[in-house]
Amino acid sequence: MLGDRAFWAAWASIGLILLIIVVISAIYIRPSDLQIPVRYSGYGITHFYRDKWYYEITFIVYAVLVAAFHTLISAKLLEIKGRHFALGFLWLTSIILLISAVFMLAIMRVAAL
Repeated sequence: MLGDRAFWAAWASIGLILLIIVVISAIYIRPSDLQIPVRYSGYGITHFYRDKWYYEITFIVYAVLVAAFHTLISAKLLEIKGRHFALGFLWLTSIILLISAVFMLAIMRVAAL
């Protein structure tokens, strides 16, 4: 796995997306005493639920955990299913993280208001 260029390209794309997520977070997360909207529900009295600013850090933790665990799962898939299946799983991880980055940017923009 370490000697294969295709795996390195997949890891590089995952690392680049993780870097984008960290930069977005560094730009939009602002420590303050104000509570930010973190959840919306059409049910109940209040539609917007608020929480502390450090709730936004969980987005970074989510991205890092997805990248780490999917890399480990891909290593196991390489042993069981073969190279193409494991490599496809890593590229799907890149797509998942890219979609997560888009959603995270939208959430951070709303929270920054």
